[in-house]
Amino acid sequence: MRKKDLAAAVLLVAVVAALIYFAFSQFSRTAENPASRTSAGQMEYSSGTSTNSAGSATANSSQEKLAANAGELPPPPPVATNIPPLIILQNARQAIIQYAQVYGGNPVGTNPEITAALLGDNPKHINFIASDAGLRVNAQGEMLDAWGTPLFFHQLSGHDMEIRSAGEDRQLWTVDDLILH
Repeated sequence: MRKKDLAAAVLLVAVVAALIYFAFSQFSRTAENPASRTSAGQMEYSSGTSTNSAGSATANSSQEKLAANAGELPPPPPVATNIPPLIILQNARQAIIQYAQVYGGNPVGTNPEITAALLGDNPKHINFIASDAGLRVNAQGEMLDAWGTPLFFHQLSGHDMEIRSAGEDRQLWTVDDLILH
């Protein structure tokens, strides 16, 4: 019985190490290639245009605000992802950890403020979100979980943040919530 428990623990540690390595290698590749930093990943946006009474296209102001805050153009339309919900949450946590390594502490604020900081609205204009991380942002600038619900960020300390996904039921504070520290 003890050998099985030990084997399971070793396997769990190996899986976690592999996930951290994968996330770090993806960030490193993005950080080394400035051209890849112009894309904030697989983001969810509306088309970005609407039509006024004269039939002319007008820009979506929330997209313009996000682009102005991030110091770059809005990312391309969303791409379907098959990334598991827990991996998406781990990728969000990894982006926050990398931000903290560069700036000495976590990004602070509401979901849109944290998301903007991770997308490049920071002193060095660094995009901490890898293009293939599966992280999506809605038209309000909020980072979303796998089910399209805004993530909840709870600052525990200057270097520790809880990230909560509402889970499949899309309701925060229920038993199916996914939580990472």
